[in-house]
Amino acid sequence: PLLLPAMQSLYNALVASNLHNQIKVSTPHAASIILDPFPPSQAFFNQTLVSVILPILQFLSKTESPLMMNLYPYYVFMQNKGVVPLDNALFKPVTPNKEMVDPNTLLHYTNVLDAMIDAAYFSMKNLNVTDVVVLVTETGWPSKGDSKEPYATK
Repeated sequence: PLLLPAMQSLYNALVASNLHNQIKVSTPHAASIILDPFPPSQAFFNQTLVSVILPILQFLSKTESPLMMNLYPYYVFMQNKGVVPLDNALFKPVTPNKEMVDPNTLLHYTNVLDAMIDAAYFSMKNLNVTDVVVLVTETGWPSKGDSKEPYATK
């Protein structure tokens, strides 16, 4: 309940300083706020969080600020082994038959990150928010160190 008021206070201070057009106020979100991310056209925000997310999205829309998302293709790959090829998660070139295809839009995805970004856009669209840009603020791939991460880099 404190996040949005804090964002509004920061924005008001920027307006008072005439800096609101140069500096945008947002906050990063974990990819886990989006459920059912593939296909992206079916994605939606976790319903238990909508009462928090929607007012933030409305603020972002009003202030022309981005939705900041922390997106990790590795975790999508691990949760969807057999559906998402490893090469799609690693940005390696894939043949057309290995591209992920959204059956509802027929959009082709050569990498998981693009699909995750589109999932954020479709999730916002499901809440009638269509004018907020997605900004990836954090991403990565685990490194060796955890035996439970068999695809981590060495």
